[in-house]
Parts: sequence; C-alpha cells; structure tokens
Amino acid sequence: MGVLYVWRWSGRVGGASVVALLTGLMATPVTAGQWDITPRLSFEETFTDNVNGADNDENPESDLISTATAGIALNGTGGRIRVVADYGFSVDRHLNSNENDGFRHDLLGTARFEPWKEHLFLDLRSAVSQSIIDQSGEVSADDRLTSSNQTITANTSLSASFLHGNDGWADSGLTYRLTETRFFDTGVDGTNGTNGTSSDAPESTRTFEMLSTLASGRRFSTFQWDGSSRTTFQFEGGELRSRRDTLEASAQYRRWRMFAPQVSAGIERFKDSELEDDENTGGIFWTIGATVQPSPRTSLELNYGSRFDSNDFTGSLSHQFSPRTSISASYSVDVTTQQQALLDSLQNVVVDENGQLVDATTGLPANPNNLNSSLVDDSFRSETFELGLSGSRGRSSFSVSANMTRRLFGDADGDQGKDLSGSLSMSFSRRLSPILSASVNGTASFENPSGIDNNTQTYRAGANVSYQLGPTVSTSLRYDYLRQDSFDETVTENAVSLRVTKEF
Repeated sequence: MGVLYVWRWSGRVGGASVVALLTGLMATPVTAGQWDITPRLSFEETFTDNVNGADNDENPESDLISTATAGIALNGTGGRIRVVADYGFSVDRHLNSNENDGFRHDLLGTARFEPWKEHLFLDLRSAVSQSIIDQSGEVSADDRLTSSNQTITANTSLSASFLHGNDGWADSGLTYRLTETRFFDTGVDGTNGTNGTSSDAPESTRTFEMLSTLASGRRFSTFQWDGSSRTTFQFEGGELRSRRDTLEASAQYRRWRMFAPQVSAGIERFKDSELEDDENTGGIFWTIGATVQPSPRTSLELNYGSRFDSNDFTGSLSHQFSPRTSISASYSVDVTTQQQALLDSLQNVVVDENGQLVDATTGLPANPNNLNSSLVDDSFRSETFELGLSGSRGRSSFSVSANMTRRLFGDADGDQGKDLSGSLSMSFSRRLSPILSASVNGTASFENPSGIDNNTQTYRAGANVSYQLGPTVSTSLRYDYLRQDSFDETVTENAVSLRVTKEF
C-alpha cells in the first residue's frame, strides 16, 4: 500500500513534468509530507594577491581563479522521516598556478527514519569538506585549494536504535552505530598518499559502537535515574586500534523547581594499541553536582568529579534572552582519538526550528569537520570550552562563538606533548532591502603546540554584499582578508570574489 506525497520544487523549469516526475506512490505506508529540492549552479571569479600563501618577504604572486559549483539542497519532512542536506561540487581553475587546480566536495546532511513508530529509529548523517591538517601551516583567505596542508575529510555515521517504554516504569534502549572517518588527498601539488589518501593526515578509521540504556519512565517525576553500557571498537587499516568500555549509572532528585542535585558513577577501560600500558586510562569514576534553573529561560549544570586520572569541574549553561536570542556554553573533559572527536562532533549536529543544521552546544551553523586544532593520528586527553551567542532583530542577525581546547598526549600530564588552540568568531548580517543584503565577519585564532612557544596566530576578516537579480538568480561580491603570524614569518592575503548563482 502506498501513500501520495506532496512535493514542492523550488524552481520553474518544466513545472508540469517535474511535478509529474516527483509525485508518486511511496512504498512505505506513512502520512503525506513536503519536500523542498533546490538544485543550483554558480560561477565565481576570484582575484588574490597571494595565491600560494607565501611569506611577505618572498614576493607573493597574484592570480585569477575561476570556480564552477553545482549543488543541491534538500529539506523534507514526512510522517516518519526527516531529511536535511546540502551538497556542492566545485572545480577550481587557476590562470597561472595550474598546480593548484582541483575539485572540492562539501556535504552536510542528516536523515532520520522511523520504520516502527515510537520503537525503531534509523539515523544517517554525513559531513564531507576540506580540513586544515596543520593550523600553523599554509592556509588561504577563502576555502579554495592551496597546498598539501589540506585533506578532504569524509565523516559518516549510520545507527539503528530500538526503544521501549515498559509501561512507564523504565525506558529501555539499544543502539548499534557504524561510523567511518576517512581522509582523502586533494590532488594539489601532486602530494598523493597511497590509495588516494592524504599523506599528512591521520589514518582512516572505522568504528563500531554498541550502547544499551535503561532510564526512569514517566511514572518517576521526583527521583529520576538512568544507566548505560557502551562498548566502542575502532579499527585502523583493518586492525583493531582502540577499545573503550564504559558502564555508568546516574540519579537526579527533582524535588525543587529551581534546584536538582545529581550524582553519577561508573567504571571504564580505554585501551589504545598506539599507547604504552601505563598511558592507557580507566578505572572507577564519579561526579557530583546539580542543575540550577532560576527561570524557564535559564539552565546551569555544574559537576565535580574524578575521571581520566584527574579531578575536574565540568558543566554547561544556557539562557534564552528572547525567542530569537540565546547564549550557551559548556566545558567538558574526555579521552579520545582525532577520528572519534570528529565523529562526536558529527553526532552533535541537530536541526533547529528553522530547518537549519546547527551545533547543539552553540546553536550556530554546524561545521563538524572543523575542530579548530591540527589533525593528529594519536590518542589524547581533551579539555574543551565552547561558547555560542546568536540572535536576530528585525532584518539583522548576529553570532559570536568562542572555542578553546587543550590536548594532552600520553598520560594525564601530557608527557608526550601537548597543545592549546582557540578561536573567537563574530558575524553580522542585515537585509537592506527585499533584494539586497550585506554581512561582515571576523575570526581570530591561535595554536600553541608546546603550550609556551611556537604560537601561531591567524586573523581573518570578510565582507559580503548579495543582490537578488530575479526570483532564482542572485549575485554576490565578497572580500576576504588573511594574516598569519607563525615561526617568525608573516603571511597576508587579500581576495576579491564575484559570484553568480542560479537556482532551478
């Protein structure tokens, strides 16, 4: 039995034939839904005064870059399915420096399907984009191909979850997740690794994760509890790289509206074949803390505990200034690998009330493959602080985000090295008229590999003006500025781009 779907095509080309093609019977018996499918094609010309990221003392060369991009955006909702995705394929051609010619993939999407209502859920998510390998290495003012200091990061996750309510006494769940993180060579400068992989990027990995949960059901209102068991296997080159086993239980007492004390305890083991036995961590862990909600718009969680061979404070804060303006912050501690950190970032992508993919912690547009730190093929202890502020007022919108991460390699004291990285980004946009809009942005970031010396500082700024030529045609003029100070060298770049985009 099939059910008729209602489709909406964001274009006017062949309207009758498109509707006839996309309207049909679906094999899954779900209720009607609406799908927005927007193909697009754009052409861009960019002039840069430093095409190869040369130091200012080395006579930087200018160039003209032509870029063609084909893409498609999908936003669909059905009775039991929700899909939000955007994909673009770009080809760069340089007038002079042909060694930088190449192609780029940009994909971010999530899909959630409920084949058995309220019980069985399938979740697919993927992010493909270019990533900087070494934050102190060569970078560019925009996202074009530049050197071997880039890799194509492909981050994909597929999970199946079974949930059961158990008559309101306890909610049980079982999840199996298969994830993969791969790094591909960009083809620039002829620096291909083996099998098309990037020679300087971390190794590609495949991860299997099994999670079982049991939590208090709707019959528990004052005393809430939950328990979980998680096992994660990470394979690298077909061989087992690491295994992590965690057994945890927590409880929260919600007797008062504004204050809820909470405790948790568990045992875990983390084993990485790349580490010595005394560098692997594990054992019993515990936390004690509370959630404070002085108003429906404000929530603060603060915990103190012992885990990963050290005592730490962790917590989060969120506040809703108005329906369109909010701030959130978090501080977390974990022991992980580079590949697992990327996968965790992908799992943190959610769909907001406007149908946009955003970071669940900051509420800002999601970029899960950008962790603002150099890519390493190692296990490490990470301490991460994140802050996000976003809002809108009439025709204007703004955002501020901050991130700081300290990574310790080896044991909890970082006996095999450490690094510290951080960034502060701001953006402001305003719609000047129904067909004209403008925006400005700026980012300041740093990375300190040793925690003391060799500090790399990068500053970016940009401005953009967009004009709607017609219902499906738009043009934009963009300026990008870059300054990087690293190892007694200074690199600057100015780039101006003109783009025309047609939606179908």
